[in-house]
Amino acid sequence: MNSNIHQKTHSNMKKIITIVLAVFCISAANAQLEKGTTFLSGSFNLTGYNKPVGDYTNSDLNVGLSPKFGGFVAKNLLLGGELNLSYDHATYKQNNTSTSQYYYNSATNTFGLGPGLFIRYYAPLTTHFYWLCFRTL
Repeated sequence: MNSNIHQKTHSNMKKIITIVLAVFCISAANAQLEKGTTFLSGSFNLTGYNKPVGDYTNSDLNVGLSPKFGGFVAKNLLLGGELNLSYDHATYKQNNTSTSQYYYNSATNTFGLGPGLFIRYYAPLTTHFYWLCFRTL
């Protein structure tokens, strides 16, 4: 009985994942895709953790910003550029268990800058749905 329920749940999860992936791959475009239209997009991320493990403490803070911009050079064809900016601060501390003070401390700061180009083609499936084909250069 339990095995049968597990198989049905697994089958339903596969169907849900397939549907979600299909929705993300086929996007509805309400924007104009004509020559001369401009494009502006971007993303921002912020992650971090502080994890004590025994006598050690590891922590990390990561901040990223990725603006994208471009223009349609022909109907459904977009050319653009992007700039990926990142900052990472990582620390490692080792605690002296006898005095409860840190006796080893290491920190690193990393900055990243990555320019890029991209091309996107919006292939029409119907009058309101497009298949997005893209390549980052």
